[in-house]
Amino acid sequence: MTMLSRTAENLFWMGRYTERAENSIRLARITINRLNVIYGLNWEARPVYFTGDSYHHGDFFIGCVDTKKSRAEIAKAATKAHHCYWIDIGNRKADGQMIVGEAGSVFRNKRRADAQPRLPLVTELLPEIVEGPEDDNTPSCSAAQSILRQGVATNLMGATWAFAWLAEALRYGKIGWHGVFFNLESGRANPIPVDPERWTAMGYQPAKKTTPKRLKKAA
Repeated sequence: MTMLSRTAENLFWMGRYTERAENSIRLARITINRLNVIYGLNWEARPVYFTGDSYHHGDFFIGCVDTKKSRAEIAKAATKAHHCYWIDIGNRKADGQMIVGEAGSVFRNKRRADAQPRLPLVTELLPEIVEGPEDDNTPSCSAAQSILRQGVATNLMGATWAFAWLAEALRYGKIGWHGVFFNLESGRANPIPVDPERWTAMGYQPAKKTTPKRLKKAA
């Protein structure tokens, strides 16, 4: 049987992505099981097709995605939730970031919003992560090219920082940092403290609160 080269390539990548999805499901189930045992939780890992319109009931959204469209879908789901933490992990060849933000309808309550500062989302601290054209993430069947685009340990480092934040936050119920920038070439890691002044220095401007106008009574 003969097959067009483009068709063969599409089938190849379909198989690769299916294999990656199965591995991700397996790792998610293992991770959830370990967290349940350690912290006495009752979480459940379920494979579902995720979109911002169809799924917005989680307490934690943990994403490690490559496209701006995927991040935009997670942001949409997070803002529709009642209250959630969005843990975003992103990286390039030798550097990356892990940022935890808060979202949800609970922050529309003025009393709740004034109680403590809301952790800004990754899309608020780094708006370019969802704005503009997509980066070139064309898959390559060359292992050498894949490693050049993304270091072997970079993904692991991002996931480790995410797990460290989760472990500290769940154990103590509070934590003084909500993100980190790391660089494997220099061996440096710069945490993002829970500090509105630091957020302002990064260019984040919280939305201004608006007070509803009262209608004047007719004479």
